[in-house]
This record gives sequence, C-alpha cells and structure tokens, in this order.
Amino acid sequence: MMYKIVICLLVIFTMNSCTQENKKEFYDNGQLKESGKIINNKKEGVWKEFYKEGEVKAILHYENGLRSGDFTVFHQNGVVAKKGKLIKDTIPIGKWQWFYENKQLKKEGVLDNKGNQFGEWKAYHKNGLPMIIANFPTGKEVRYFDDGVTIEEKGFYKNGKKDSIWQTFYRSGTPRFIKTYKNGLKHGVAKSFFKNGRLDQKGFWFEGEAEGEWEEFEKEGYLKRRYLYKKGEEVWIKDYTKEGVLEIEKKFIKILGDSIVETFHSYYTTDKLLAEKGFTKEGYLFYNEFYENGKVKVTANQISNGNYRHNTYHENGQIKSSFIYEEYKEGFRNDDEYFNKLTNGNWKEFHENGTIAEEFSTKNGIIVGTHKIFYANNKLKKVINYNDEGDEVGEKISFHKNGNKTSYTHYDENGKKDMTKTFFENGNISEELTLKNGVMLIFKEYYNTKDNKLKSISYYDERGNGNKTSYTHYDENGKKDMTKTFFENGNISKEEILKSGVLVTIKEYYHNTKDIKLRSITYYDEKGEYKTAEYYDEDGTKLKRKN
Repeated sequence: MMYKIVICLLVIFTMNSCTQENKKEFYDNGQLKESGKIINNKKEGVWKEFYKEGEVKAILHYENGLRSGDFTVFHQNGVVAKKGKLIKDTIPIGKWQWFYENKQLKKEGVLDNKGNQFGEWKAYHKNGLPMIIANFPTGKEVRYFDDGVTIEEKGFYKNGKKDSIWQTFYRSGTPRFIKTYKNGLKHGVAKSFFKNGRLDQKGFWFEGEAEGEWEEFEKEGYLKRRYLYKKGEEVWIKDYTKEGVLEIEKKFIKILGDSIVETFHSYYTTDKLLAEKGFTKEGYLFYNEFYENGKVKVTANQISNGNYRHNTYHENGQIKSSFIYEEYKEGFRNDDEYFNKLTNGNWKEFHENGTIAEEFSTKNGIIVGTHKIFYANNKLKKVINYNDEGDEVGEKISFHKNGNKTSYTHYDENGKKDMTKTFFENGNISEELTLKNGVMLIFKEYYNTKDNKLKSISYYDERGNGNKTSYTHYDENGKKDMTKTFFENGNISKEEILKSGVLVTIKEYYHNTKDIKLRSITYYDEKGEYKTAEYYDEDGTKLKRKN
C-alpha cells in the first residue's frame, strides 16, 4: 500500500514540474511572426516563422531550446529557398539544397558532422546550367559563365582552403587573373590582364601580404606605375610617362609609432619635392604641397584635436586662402581643389596682391550666412546671403569694379525670387524682372538714361508656363512704337506699329497656328486715321482689300 502511494506522488510531481504551452509572437502590425510549443520555457518540436505580410518564412525543429533536425526556409512566393538539417542549433549537416524563386535548383552539397563541406558540391545559374562544380575538402573547383560551358575560374582546394594556382578568365577565354594560394592565403606570383590579353598588373604575395616590387601597365602595353611593398605596406610608388620617364615618386617613411609620412616627388623637370604628409612629434597631422619653384602651395595643419588650419598660396608666395575647419579629409590631389569644403569653419581667399578675394562660413559642408567676393582693388564684387540649409535668401547683389551695381536679386519669405534687376556700368537700371512664387510676371527693359526711361515691358502668364500675354516697346522719347498681345499658347494674336505714339499699322493673326499665319493688316495715315485693310485666309491667300 505504501509503495502505491509513493508511485502516485512521483507521477503527480512529474506532471506538475513539466510545464507546456503553445506560444505565438506577433509583428507590430498584428501579423503572426512565429508559433510553436514551449516546454519548460524552451522551444520544442515544430516551429513556424512568418514574413510580415503573412507568408510562411521557415519551418524548423527544436530540441530542448536548440534547433535540431529538418530546417526549411521559403521565399516569400512560397517556393523553398533552402532545406537541410541542423544540429546543436547552428551546425548544418548532411545534404543541403538551395533554390531560386522560380524553383530552379541553385546549389547543393553535403556537410559532415562538423558543418564542413564534403564531397562534390554543385551550383547552378538561374537558367539551370552549371555555375560551379567543386570538391571538398580537397579537389578541384571550376566556375562557368551562364552558358554552362565557358570556364570563368578554376583552381584547387586542400583541406577546405584554396591552394596552388587559381585562374580567372574573360568570357572570350583570355586570362583575367592568375593568383597563387597556399593554405587559403595569397602566396606567390599574381597577375592580372586586360581584355586584349596585355598585362595589367603583376606582383608577389607572401602569406597574404603584398611583398616586393609590383608593376602596373596601361592597355597599350607601356609601364604606368611601380610599387614596392614590405609586409603589405607601401614603401614607395613611382609613376612613369608613356616614354618610360619617371614622372612622380611617392615615398612613405615611418616617424611616429604606426604613423606614416608621405613625400611626393615630381620629375617633370628635375627632382622636386611636390608634397609631404605626416605627423608632428606631438602627434598632430600636417600636409604641405609645393610649386615647381619650391614655394609652398598648400598647408594643412592640425592645431588642436579636431581643428585644422588650411592655407593655400599663390606662386609668388602671397596667401591665397585661409580656413579653419573641423574635419581633415585625407587624400592627395595635385591642384588647388585639394581641400574638401565639407567641413565647419570660416574661409578666406586672397588675390595675388594680398587683398582679400572671398570670405564665407560653412556648416556641415554647406555655405551659410553672408558670402562676400571682392575685386583685386578691394572693392566688393558680390554679396550672397544663405540660410542654414544653404539656400539663397534675402538679397543677392553684384557690383561693377567702379562700385556700381551690376545685378540685384531679392527672395521672398519662402526663398523664391520675387525681383531681379541688372544695371549698366554707370549705375542706371538696365532690366527688371518681377516674380511671384518664383513665377515670372513682368519684365522691363530700360534705356541707359539718368531718368531710367522705359524701353519695353512684357507681361507673362501667371500659370508659370513662360508664355507672354502682352508686350509694349517705347522709343527714346517715351512714345509707344510697338505693342503685341498673345494667345494662351504663346502665339502672337495682335501687333500694333506706331510712330511717335501715332498708330501706323495693326496686324492680326489666326489662333493656334504653328507657323503664325496673318489674318489681317490695317493701315493708318499720319494722323492715325483708318486708311485701308487687307484680309487673308488660313492658307495665306489674300481675300479682299477694303478702303
């Protein structure tokens, strides 16, 4: 009796300690994310995972919280993407297969109990033709172009790693790369070729690092550049002309821990130091660039953590620009645009005579605030105002060398142009444009007179299609001598010719004709009184003359 009681108690205890529940997790949009069984707070048995749109993403098996057994992943269209078996949550074993979305086999092979590729593996193009045939852990690999026949790459594996010579080919069959591997690392001669079969580069690798002298060629076959490497680091680079003459030499010299100084030599005429870059003893970065005459062209020096001063100089030694910025952009360009303006700071440029040429500020790589440009005589040439987004705002004014305005632009509160003006060199207004929300409305031209006599005025369609609605021209005495009106499509509708303000001729045109066909012409006498008229049909034939 006591024995039966003990057994019953054990059964009850076991049942109570083995908790089980069906578990579901959801995306933020309420769609089911995964579902399965939880036993003792661990995933167990078959679980399903879903895409955010509801399609099945994966079916997998768990044992004691770890993935174990069949593992199948699906494309979103429901086609199997890959399938195989897992052990210990992450180790794939046995036969595995991968598929394209069109159900075509993509790749297949076998893995041993440690998850290593074993035996023959095959991969296929989307058209079903062979892409790769490889043997692991030791054997040959051949990669094919999408015709399944032409070899793209071939080589050998040893113990699962690339070993011996590997060759890559162009589709034409000519060599593209020849690389030598040892125990998975590049080791030995390396070559690359152009499509025309000529040598592109050649060099040597030692245990995965470039070593010794390398050469680079142009497609035409002549030597372009030579490199010297030591344990993967460049010692020097030499550039050559088509004729084989040394043109530029760049050397690297360690001076502070792992920091490097670069020096550039130009051989255009004689051996001249072109540029140098490195670190001071305090660890601050510096860059210097020189003209052929030896004078300084550019300096970029770190003055504090994150702050740098960048100066450029004219060939006569006068400062050309000065700028303090926050970020130093490494790189070498043999021109005045070496500095990358994508920084924060204040910028100044100077003319060869030492007078200021330009000043502005940048924020996050954008010119902000007031931007001023000056003539060499120190007179203002242009003033532009920018907001923090780099958009032109307020007023933009340009000046002649004599100080008179050349142009004026005004922007409304929304950053749209609402007025532009241009001026003659003597300061008289030349043209004036009125806009609304950036759309041209009125355009005026003026004679070069002290009293700014109007020369012409044009009105434009407010819809912003650029079509004129009317045009009036005035002679130098302020009298109208021409008026024009236009149809909505921009074609001329009516034209009046006047002399000293007196009507001489009126021409009217047909509507919506591409070649602007005359409809009638009316003549007036010297007093502006009606004289005679002519009429035309749409084919241009004169209909009648009315006196």
